[in-house]
Amino acid sequence: MTAAVLIALAAVYFFFDPNTDGLFPKCAFYVLTGWKCPGCGSQRALHALLHGDVTAALSQNMWIPFAAIYIVLVAIAMFFCNRDSRYTKIVTNNYLFSAFMLFTLLWFVFRNVFGV
Repeated sequence: MTAAVLIALAAVYFFFDPNTDGLFPKCAFYVLTGWKCPGCGSQRALHALLHGDVTAALSQNMWIPFAAIYIVLVAIAMFFCNRDSRYTKIVTNNYLFSAFMLFTLLWFVFRNVFGV
């Protein structure tokens, strides 16, 4: 079920362009505060990634390609690997998660201070 939902979402982001289609919502955090959240531009970046354009994805949101890799690795561990496997223990490690969250926080600050 989860895989079907993810595939459907990927199809939506593959076939519809967030740059031109009004189907996609605007970031509520940005609309309310004027600050870019860590995910602002992620819809456009995901569309570019699904089309193999890593450069465009990085120009939309530098955080998304790295976050996508981390999320996919964790999803593989959670859905396809044994809970006690070495891979699962490495990917779901609290230090790695903390580093990911720190990187996310630093990206939030960096993009709002320097206007990236």
